Amino acid sequence: MADYRLALIVEGNEEVNFLKIVNDFGDIQSGFELEVVNAEGVGNIPSLFDAYYRDLSYDEVICLLDVDNWKTDCYKTATKKLSSILGYFPKKEALFNNPNSLQLLLAPFTDEVMDASDKAGYSPLIHRCFPKMRGVYRASKAQLRAIYQAYDRRAYLLMLEKTAGYSSDPQDLPSSTFAPFLRAIEEK
Repeated sequence: MADYRLALIVEGNEEVNFLKIVNDFGDIQSGFELEVVNAEGVGNIPSLFDAYYRDLSYDEVICLLDVDNWKTDCYKTATKKLSSILGYFPKKEALFNNPNSLQLLLAPFTDEVMDASDKAGYSPLIHRCFPKMRGVYRASKAQLRAIYQAYDRRAYLLMLEKTAGYSSDPQDLPSSTFAPFLRAIEEK
């Protein structure tokens, strides 16, 4: 049994794929168990957060959000519900990536910064980074598999290194509080 159990609730399949990369190519500290929960949409995060938060078998529950959702009603509703569950705004319980998780996935392969969350509009960049990818980027299973196949331990470490300089201010591009979390759980 793990010494520390953490439930990480993520928006969708792209983040699940990202955490598979973390699990397979990262060196997560021993005694640390990370359970990834796919919310299948930002609107489902509050109810899952509430269920896992009430489950006393976890030491901590965190959700991962893309900043591109911060301006939407769905994100505002989600954080309002999280706030009502916790009794305060979830600053440490809600990690983020700006504009989204794809920016971190691209980091080892390019210095280009996405300045919008329109992933389909970044298909040419994504195809340059992941040549095995086909079609307009929609985070399909085949496209996520192409991203995964481009990774190895070296690419993962390069992602950690390149994202170390990202701001933790959600107004900045790029920015992330998820990247420091990944560095924190790496075996020292």
